[in-house]
Amino acid sequence: MGRYHILGAGAIGQLFAAHLRKQGHDVTLLMRSNKKVDVFNKLAKNILHVTNIYASQEPNKTIWSVNGVKAETAQANDQQNYTEPIESLLVATKTYSTLEAVESIWSRLTKESVVVFFGNGMGTAQRIIDSAKMKNLPYIPSFVLATTSHGCLVPIDSNNSHFNVHHTGFSSAAIASEALPGTIIDNPRIGATIKDLESLNLNIKAMPPDEIEYSLLKKLAINAVVNPIVALVEYQNGILLESENAFNMIQNLCQEISSIYSSKYPKLACRFKPEMLEDAVISVIRDTKNNRASMLQDITKMQPTEIDAINGFICEMAKSAGLAAPLVTQLYHLIKIKESKSHNKSK
Repeated sequence: MGRYHILGAGAIGQLFAAHLRKQGHDVTLLMRSNKKVDVFNKLAKNILHVTNIYASQEPNKTIWSVNGVKAETAQANDQQNYTEPIESLLVATKTYSTLEAVESIWSRLTKESVVVFFGNGMGTAQRIIDSAKMKNLPYIPSFVLATTSHGCLVPIDSNNSHFNVHHTGFSSAAIASEALPGTIIDNPRIGATIKDLESLNLNIKAMPPDEIEYSLLKKLAINAVVNPIVALVEYQNGILLESENAFNMIQNLCQEISSIYSSKYPKLACRFKPEMLEDAVISVIRDTKNNRASMLQDITKMQPTEIDAINGFICEMAKSAGLAAPLVTQLYHLIKIKESKSHNKSK
């Protein structure tokens, strides 16, 4: 069995940790502080709980648990110096904290390590690669891109809920069959990690890099439309299906994003026609109509959002192609204003 470390103990991190542990793998959650580690070890007693809320899967087993999950702080300190090499690392942090989080455990990554990046937005892994090159590090371990559309959240209604992830929508996940250029490509552990992940009951499939790129771009477009609008109106996703104004905005955004994608990725232009993006967005809204978008959850918790890696990334893409992105840019700035307002309230 493999040995896995999970960087980011939020909903996605806990979901994958629980499924890996269920298969018998050695699993360690990497947390921000010793306080969180103590809570997990002493109060949660190293147990993760999963509540399956979706109706179509395992109707007779809505709650299940795994024990024996370990916890460590992501950043070593004088009292507890975690130096054990990391074999396979799943990164499920918010995009704005990923660079710092990965750098905090960099000394534990070897030439044999595999780092799998989940998360919203795009460009995060490349920023880490660029940072490592600027520092003239002797090697960059195998970086592998992945994406998931599983719906999950960690409720905040009780002290015992911190390690009870609610799996609200069963969907799928995909992982690249190769490591990113600029990182170690020839690594036998990549295949072993992919095999382990594919064996989980999470509908995970390995795909060629170009297919992963397509999946990530598609998810990016959906998030760039749904997340900021829902965060601004402060309602469940389904509100976007009930308003003609919202529908018109979705159409216009999909037209704008399609033009940008077609310019930057001409080989994928036929797969990113405006009506195709529109259908994908509407489909996700229907499937998640009772959910609150992650960006709205961040705003509600007065936390930073991932707008820079979503709409911000598309804005940069448009700029590099010499194109305007007025709607995507407007949503970006509106969320930045809302972020600032939430930040001031939290002080």
